[in-house]
Amino acid sequence: MATIFYDRKGQPIATEEEVQDLLRSTEYRRIAVDQGPDGSWVSTQWTGLDLGRPGRIPPRIFETRILETDGSTTFLDRYASEDEAISGHRRHVNELRRMFEDESA
Repeated sequence: MATIFYDRKGQPIATEEEVQDLLRSTEYRRIAVDQGPDGSWVSTQWTGLDLGRPGRIPPRIFETRILETDGSTTFLDRYASEDEAISGHRRHVNELRRMFEDESA
């Protein structure tokens, strides 16, 4: 079975050449990036590849990760749409900020 990539609107991408062009484009892949109060980064990107459970519809083609200051990556969430990805990114940034506000209080 061939790997199916999807564009940011969730439509299958027809050619390998188009997939490669989009994967090389940081602008296309990046949804949002924010730095946390501890120096970590919250990064949300389009991956193009369904990263959810096989057969789940719609495919999960966006993901949010926290990139820790020690270089490790903490996976947070995967999404089916760009709107979900933006909302999830904001939620994780706000949770991270609240966590550090609570620790400093």
